[in-house]
Amino acid sequence: MQRRKFVIGMGALASGTAAAVGTGAFTSAQADRTLEVAIATDSDAYLALRSPHHLENTEYAEEAENGELRLDFTQNSAGGEGVNVNSEYYFDDVFNVKNQGTDKIEVWFELSEELEPYVDLYPQGERGNSIVGEENAHNPGHDGHTAVGSSFEVGLEVDVTNAEVEPETVLGGGGAITVHAELEEGRY
Repeated sequence: MQRRKFVIGMGALASGTAAAVGTGAFTSAQADRTLEVAIATDSDAYLALRSPHHLENTEYAEEAENGELRLDFTQNSAGGEGVNVNSEYYFDDVFNVKNQGTDKIEVWFELSEELEPYVDLYPQGERGNSIVGEENAHNPGHDGHTAVGSSFEVGLEVDVTNAEVEPETVLGGGGAITVHAELEEGRY
């Protein structure tokens, strides 16, 4: 019986000594590691922006020489050279956004100042349901997010009904559309 008390006492003494000495934390450390980051074209990136040929209006979206998706509504293959003065146009199925990352995301767009009064983006089949601005983040999946491997088509509205623009005007003149993809709020 005395031996058992001795062993328990030694165990308590060892754990008390370890606590008094410290937890093994360190103040500073340095370790060299390798890092590789691949730069991919928009169609191959973790957030893929693509213009598959099966989309209805894919002729307005093309992959530029630098690998970025470029949208151009200044002309089409049938000889059209833009939208009418004092008009509103909807272009369904212009390009596709695909989540090729490893987490569920929410997607939204931001327009440059030149485009903001005239252009809107919407998920396919949801005209009037803007996905411009963080408050309008698109969550197409059944669980409210764009799941890994899932995609959705994006349409574009051009509304110049109340604009004082002349024929031959190019809206944006280099204007930009920025795509944002974020993890579910509060996830990390």
